[in-house]
Amino acid sequence: MLGYKIKINNIPEYVWACETTVNDYMWINRNQKDMLEISFSKYSSKKIIINGQNFLLKNSNLSCVVSDTKREIFCNEKEEINIVSVCVKIKELDFSMCELCSEDCFDYSTIILPAFIEDIPLSDELEILKIMHKIMKIAPDMCENTRAIFMSHFFELLYKTDAVTRKTLQQTNGSITDMNNYYVKKTDYIIKSQYSKKLSLNEIASTLNLSNVYLSTLYKKYSGMTFSDKLLQVRMKHAEEMLCDQNVPTAKVAALCGFCDEAYFRKQFKKFFGINVKEYRALKNGITLYHDKPLRKNYKK
Repeated sequence: MLGYKIKINNIPEYVWACETTVNDYMWINRNQKDMLEISFSKYSSKKIIINGQNFLLKNSNLSCVVSDTKREIFCNEKEEINIVSVCVKIKELDFSMCELCSEDCFDYSTIILPAFIEDIPLSDELEILKIMHKIMKIAPDMCENTRAIFMSHFFELLYKTDAVTRKTLQQTNGSITDMNNYYVKKTDYIIKSQYSKKLSLNEIASTLNLSNVYLSTLYKKYSGMTFSDKLLQVRMKHAEEMLCDQNVPTAKVAALCGFCDEAYFRKQFKKFFGINVKEYRALKNGITLYHDKPLRKNYKK
């Protein structure tokens, strides 16, 4: 799938939001630098040329144009096409155009957007159009009071487009196992990026629109360990690195690793590594007779 990987480092500025129906359509994108356009169109067929590559599309498609990517669109004579479009400008927009693959579904360091996706599910189509229409509704009265509402709706549209892109990549691969793996990879990503916060399986399951029981079973099956063990493993890995610095108090290490109580952190640390925090710090700073760090075996809470 041809698409974009983007990172947003600045606040989006509204450019336009519109819906139109035209005949005998021909369009050559002349979007300015740092502009991002998301559109949904319905038609019988149309030809798109993107950076010299030719594509023939039918029925409908969700598409994106980032910055000054060259894109030409042609429809048959008397062809009627309906277009709903939202465009923003983002200063110093960081993006790359590439051929997206199924592995990109598990990379959450960037937002992934499609150059185009044909025939997305009706439920996704309706949800995307609903968000676009919310933006169009406030667009005529864009001012300081509505700017925050606009940004909320725009990011909702952006992340919905990202989700549809990832789902389409998974379906292209055609495997239920891959979809299950997607949920596991997404859970891992949330754990690794939010380990310092209060984190629960219920919250992640809700984010993924799954039941906590289903996600728990799924995660254990495909990762080989429970959610709580994985969360502890990640937290202990970071605690281990922080404790190497003698100037960082244990209480601060505990807090930065997601533990509200220092005593509980010390207890879990000893269970995990087989030695207490004081012994570990001595070990890491060369004032101990240990030559190898004792590792946990058959850890149980």
